Amino acid sequence: MYSHSTDFPQEGKVSVRDDPDQRIFTVTINNLTAEDSDRYWCGVKRSGASDVGDRVNLSVTDGPPGLSVDKQEVMRVEGGSVSVQCRYGNNNKPKTWCKIGGSCASEKSGGLDGRPVLIRDDTENKVFSVTMSGLERKDTGWYWCAAGNLQIPVHITVKQGGDNEKLRWEQVLDAVLKAGTGVFYLICTIIAIQLHWTSCKKREPIREKQKVSLNQRKLAEEMTFIEQNESEEL
Repeated sequence: MYSHSTDFPQEGKVSVRDDPDQRIFTVTINNLTAEDSDRYWCGVKRSGASDVGDRVNLSVTDGPPGLSVDKQEVMRVEGGSVSVQCRYGNNNKPKTWCKIGGSCASEKSGGLDGRPVLIRDDTENKVFSVTMSGLERKDTGWYWCAAGNLQIPVHITVKQGGDNEKLRWEQVLDAVLKAGTGVFYLICTIIAIQLHWTSCKKREPIREKQKVSLNQRKLAEEMTFIEQNESEEL
């Protein structure tokens, strides 16, 4: 029906994107209609050898999809975790999480190529969640949710250092804030001491004046007493 090559990618109805690192090419068909329902063929031409390929059956129906995810491309950092919500509607088939070129995990298996995987099925809301923790760069790739024969692809990219860098900056900011708080209290203490010293300096002249006035009063009283005695002797 459609024929496209990664050598001549086209935007519009059909586009092809090649990922040589993962050895995966992605075919996207936009604006699907019921007429797009058909059998397709993905193939790879090999020089000096037979071409390889596989068939894909595409069925386009009205109404909500039988299986969907909120995001088909997710980016995380090393050491972090990723959670994918797979909505399956009215489907009682077994739920699995698979990696293209690898194995599959289910609620019972709990692992995928040595990577712990937690799958929880919420039958009331008709969604099963897939959680992978302790991500590594090698976990980058294409996965898919599956409910019976229905599949929906999800691409996970694991990058280096994003959260670690963020964590370091948060630690630096926290240290700065703590240091800033200590400096603030130190400044407040210095200001309090300075105010107290200034107040004491202001009170010191008053005390000196009060002391001088008291001495003068005592001297006046003594002079008066001496004069009275001299008058009595005369």
